[in-house]
Amino acid sequence: MSLSTNLRFEVEVIVNTPTGPKSGSRVYNVRYQHDLGIVPPGLGGGKTHSMEGEAISVEVLPGQFLFVLIGRHGSIEPVKWVREAFSPPVFGGDRSDRRHPQWVRAVKRSRGKYYVPKEEFRNFVAFADRNNPLSIFELDPNDLSAAFGPGTSVASFSVEMVNAPVTYGQVEALLPWLTTVLERSLCPQQSGVICRSTAFGDFLRRTN
Repeated sequence: MSLSTNLRFEVEVIVNTPTGPKSGSRVYNVRYQHDLGIVPPGLGGGKTHSMEGEAISVEVLPGQFLFVLIGRHGSIEPVKWVREAFSPPVFGGDRSDRRHPQWVRAVKRSRGKYYVPKEEFRNFVAFADRNNPLSIFELDPNDLSAAFGPGTSVASFSVEMVNAPVTYGQVEALLPWLTTVLERSLCPQQSGVICRSTAFGDFLRRTN
């Protein structure tokens, strides 16, 4: 037997800039499925996740955007954002398989914004030329000024449960070359490590 539930939540990233704070947000849906003790976790049981949504973008400077990826190397980053923001504030810090369904229900009932710890900021990227996927480069979330100049830094990274449609279309408008072939690398034949290790599915995931 398995238990499944959906979490619908909005993630907002606010960036300090010389002209004031700039923000970007997206709404995600993550489906959690939990096997109720029939198959041990090490043998294929336990928790599984699937998600839909797109990468967060923030226009830090006019025409210059940062993107927060929704995946990397097979991971589902929004699942981690929820985990780090809501545990332990919402549910005691125990995310074991035994208590996972209760933890998800507690998160679903929560109200207000919860914040991802600074040490968990990761997978920030930008493009030298947004029309060229090969120009992707990694950003240090703790030193945005290296890419965008003095006065730029991450102000906050929040997660909030919402009842709203999943966000689509914003990242596709900024990166028109995106496809929905999740596993395809941005540049499988190129030598750039960041380009080869980043997939189209790290920017966009749909259910259909």
